[in-house]
Amino acid sequence: MSAQKSGSEPDLTNVDYEDVLHLYRGWRKSEGALKDKNKELNAMKIRIKQLQDSHARFKGQIQALESVKELTVSLQTQLSCVQQENATLVQENKELRECNGEAEEMIRDRSQAEAQQERAFRELQVEYSVLRGRYEEMAVSQRDLETLAADEQAMRMSAEARLQSSEEAVERERTENRALKLRLDATTTRMNQCDQELAHASDQLSSLSR
Repeated sequence: MSAQKSGSEPDLTNVDYEDVLHLYRGWRKSEGALKDKNKELNAMKIRIKQLQDSHARFKGQIQALESVKELTVSLQTQLSCVQQENATLVQENKELRECNGEAEEMIRDRSQAEAQQERAFRELQVEYSVLRGRYEEMAVSQRDLETLAADEQAMRMSAEARLQSSEEAVERERTENRALKLRLDATTTRMNQCDQELAHASDQLSSLSR
């Protein structure tokens, strides 16, 4: 650019056209660059707004995942409790089955003992009948036969008492067996309920995991 006049105002008469054109082109280029920067700034603002919205969505998803995590942990704890209770019930059921087997074996032994006592009682009855026949045939030895008959009667009463005691014992064993069977049925029902609750909890856990 040419030299300016003395003072604060430039000498417009000596301004070169090339200098003005150069300044104009520089100003237009700067204006275009400013517009590009404004566009980039607006794009950055839009991007920042999108990132903020995305951050809010991610924050909500993280909170939802934390809730799902807490629910999963709670369900896992409940599942562990149900599994432990189920194992306890299985062990109790096993013990009850063993007790039931022992009770049935005792009942079989009692039944065999009762059958033997019944056979012995029938044998005593037969023997008593034979003795009674001899008593009728041998009237001469009536006193001796009466004594023998009294002894046989005492034996019969003793056998009947033993038989009655055995029957009462067998009845008690049968009552205990029925109680054990009822307890076994209740335990089986409880195990089925626990299995259903466990399956329901597993389905909920699977649904939450998906």
